[in-house]
Amino acid sequence: METLNKKIISNAVSTYLLIFVSGLFLFNKSDKNIAHPFVRNHAKSAFFIHTLFLINYIVSIVSGIFDGVTLLSLPLGRIIFTLLSLLLLIKLIYGMYLAHNWKDTDIKNIFSFQKKWEILEFKNNASEEEKKDMILSLLPFVSLFLESRNDIISQQRNIAQVISCIILLGYVWGNENFSSILLLGYIVFGVFQSIQIISQKDISIPKFPIISSRNIRCFFISLFHYTKQSISNASFVPWNTLMHSSQKNHDTTWNTVLTKKSNTSINPDMYYIPMINLIGLKDINSEYAYHIKNGFIITLLFIDIIILYPEYFLFLLYPICAGINQMKKNSSAYIFGITDIWLCFEYAYSKIKKVWNNYHTLSKKEEHTTFGWDKK
Repeated sequence: METLNKKIISNAVSTYLLIFVSGLFLFNKSDKNIAHPFVRNHAKSAFFIHTLFLINYIVSIVSGIFDGVTLLSLPLGRIIFTLLSLLLLIKLIYGMYLAHNWKDTDIKNIFSFQKKWEILEFKNNASEEEKKDMILSLLPFVSLFLESRNDIISQQRNIAQVISCIILLGYVWGNENFSSILLLGYIVFGVFQSIQIISQKDISIPKFPIISSRNIRCFFISLFHYTKQSISNASFVPWNTLMHSSQKNHDTTWNTVLTKKSNTSINPDMYYIPMINLIGLKDINSEYAYHIKNGFIITLLFIDIIILYPEYFLFLLYPICAGINQMKKNSSAYIFGITDIWLCFEYAYSKIKKVWNNYHTLSKKEEHTTFGWDKK
């Protein structure tokens, strides 16, 4: 295949992001960077996926064909719409992946399901302690306190949190039957997996596409910069470079090892306990500053949930357990959602402060100018 310039790659990726605008790309024959066969092939695939999204919405939701039909207390139409939308979203992301890697495609290739499962293997004759951690990683909340010794522990820990979150949401939203069936299925899976871990020396399990909070954050940061450069005259930076840079910055910022422990007003573990952690605000200038900020946001959410949404109380256990675990080794800690809230607060405060300082400076200049004229 001929060497593709960066603008062609950017246009090909953009076809998946710009809903239905991809169809207009097919009629543009004047711009060589849009009329290029590589862009047109991806535009066809993107337009086909966008059209399927619309058809799915019309048939499953608007038409009312499935009205009155429920499955596990959930409307059948919404179940079908959700499942098909997730499938189409995966294919949309896959098409973007092919485009930014300079790989041509067509509709048949986009919807191919021939990819094999990747396998996670552990062949080091795991010790009794390692096997114990592998089994504990199957337990929600408890697994958040474990160190990621290998990929199996990391994957099982992520699966445990996702499944437990879905189960809790089911109970909160009144879908007890669905949550009970999912809980039973996960218990069977956990027992089977534990037996495999105990009985076998070499452990291998399929690698499931569970995305970490780190990669979610880096994805949206990279997507913002990628979209920004696509609609501006900024120099083009490939997606892989943006993603790698975001991940590197994330790891540098949020994995700072805790090298010293100074005297604090309360036990550092208390920084993540709602209400009690308010006592520790006086330690904000210590090496635990990031943890104190996380804990303060948790307290605000705790107050809000207790007053307005008490049924969501258990969901606070996720950030509390994750924060306490990270505090044992890191002076900084990124907790998905929690850290993002106080980062937004700090960003808004810095902007307001900048505007106020500029206004104050401008007011002083006007006073000085007025005083000079009055003096004359």
